[in-house]
Amino acid sequence: MTRIDVARALALVASANAAGREVVTAVVVGAPDPALLGRRLVCDGERHHGELGAAEADAAAWRLLESAPDAAECHAVAGGIELYVERWFPAPELVIVGAGHIARPLAAIGRLLDFRVTVIDDRLEFASRVRFPEADRVLVVDLPTRSASSRSIRARASFS
Repeated sequence: MTRIDVARALALVASANAAGREVVTAVVVGAPDPALLGRRLVCDGERHHGELGAAEADAAAWRLLESAPDAAECHAVAGGIELYVERWFPAPELVIVGAGHIARPLAAIGRLLDFRVTVIDDRLEFASRVRFPEADRVLVVDLPTRSASSRSIRARASFS
């Protein structure tokens, strides 16, 4: 039986979030068998980690995690097991198109607010790591002919 402890669950969350994936975790908070209390499940957007030990309960739990709402809440699954389910989101992304004078303080503010900051410009002398040390990505893109959306920008990105 695969058991996931708190440290492993948080490591899976951090790894998946860093890759831009949402994660759903669950911990058993109620069960007829006290040995199940505290068991953890993690759905990292690619794989399922952990198990409850009963096929029916595992199947019900994974269905729940794959459709879990954004809000953290408790849910009953098969066999009288109650799970506390929580969704973890990657950092939001701020995409700044144009590396002019206003982009520098905007990138700094984005970083202070824990956004992943991407700066895009078609001018090599403007779109540089020297001008934007706080940016996660600085891209030089021929803006008139190539769409910024062709660069892997996540669905929850904010544009400026």
